[in-house]
Amino acid sequence: VLGFLLSSYVFFDYNLIDVGYYYIVPWIIFGWWLISVTYLQHHDPNTLVYDDKNWKFVDSAFETVDRKFGYGIDTLHHHITDGHVVHHLFFTKIPHYNLPLA
Repeated sequence: VLGFLLSSYVFFDYNLIDVGYYYIVPWIIFGWWLISVTYLQHHDPNTLVYDDKNWKFVDSAFETVDRKFGYGIDTLHHHITDGHVVHHLFFTKIPHYNLPLA
């Protein structure tokens, strides 16, 4: 990461504002979005938490949450947000773009 930022700094003629604008700010926004969506898909006030003794894959998969973001966001994310339970149950069989059909 440090090498990438250094090469970007040189590429933009030693201009930190351009490096920040084109790389650092989008990187922070992407990281925030990825963490936020992942957290929301796996947490809910009604979600049960299993310990090692009683954890089962299928039971845990049903504890994930389907959330509709709308405004084209679900399509942009290949419906991983609104088909998240199906994604956990059939992740080796159904590609993300076919989740609405499942």
